[in-house]
Amino acid sequence: ALTPDEKLTPLGYHLASLPVDVRIGKLMLLGSIFRCLDPALTIAASLAFKSPFVSPWDKKEEANQKKLEFAFANSDYLALLCAYKGWQLSTKESARASYNYCRQNFLSGRTLQEMASLKRQFTELLSDIGFVKEGLRAKEIEKRAQGGDGVLDATGEEANTNAENPKLISAVLCAALYPNVVQVKTPEGKFQKTSSGVVRLQPKSAELKFVTKNDGYVHIHPSSVNYQVRHFDSPYLLYHEKIKTSRVFIRDCSMVSVYPLVLFGGGQVSVQLQRGAFVVSLDDGWIRFVAASHQVAELVKELRCELDQLLQDKIKNPSMDLCTCPRGSRIISMIVKLITTQ
Repeated sequence: ALTPDEKLTPLGYHLASLPVDVRIGKLMLLGSIFRCLDPALTIAASLAFKSPFVSPWDKKEEANQKKLEFAFANSDYLALLCAYKGWQLSTKESARASYNYCRQNFLSGRTLQEMASLKRQFTELLSDIGFVKEGLRAKEIEKRAQGGDGVLDATGEEANTNAENPKLISAVLCAALYPNVVQVKTPEGKFQKTSSGVVRLQPKSAELKFVTKNDGYVHIHPSSVNYQVRHFDSPYLLYHEKIKTSRVFIRDCSMVSVYPLVLFGGGQVSVQLQRGAFVVSLDDGWIRFVAASHQVAELVKELRCELDQLLQDKIKNPSMDLCTCPRGSRIISMIVKLITTQ
């Protein structure tokens, strides 16, 4: 949001016009730019309010097991999305169906209703600054909603073209939660002889270590869908908040691949040749990965600059639709492709 000398960046300029927390604002803006608006607003509403998952003391294990049934792509936030979608469908049936759905799945109906209300308010705010259709009002969206929150119908198909793309939703979430990044440290491999040869054993979940840049080792909270996970396809997780009880826990977290970190993370991106490989790094080298080629490394770096420029153009011309202008649609499509195919 700010340059090193504390001037507003193009993203910062747009964030300044939204009366919300910066993280929520980034989710809202990038959700609209990358056409995954409805799921981005659902997650934004949960960050602004609280998780709708309820965990009664006497039924904690049962509640955590129910949450695991919604688990998807190693992400508490995508699990939340699945639960919220199910609730919306139940509200379209009847109030009774909605009540039963919440009871069976350990969800707070009141919290879900608060989230729905917030989503409509966020939609109105984005409409006011020209990032979604003009003239959308929270009260009107609620009136027209036939069950659910009504945001998907109000904002239209175009704003939600990528609403079912979990990798892209995780990437947009990265923009909101950065620099809350955890590195996953896997122990050295153990091997076992079998009749077909030597097989590498997966580590036990307790053998994985989780490290933040400033706090050292942390632990995943037992209520997270990632609590017992033994293998992550990417060595990075995002989290919203840390809590300290007997030790430091991250409560909700979401696996993220490296390209979203480079595209939407903070700090300077550098590309260096090391031992014949092109290493992309950011955050003073804390996040590093080897790019498939020099072209890919430079492309990622260039796309980040282009996205900044697009937001700069939007400042000069607020009525410009970033998704339909030829240059904007090319850049956005390229970023979506890069993230989705990684």
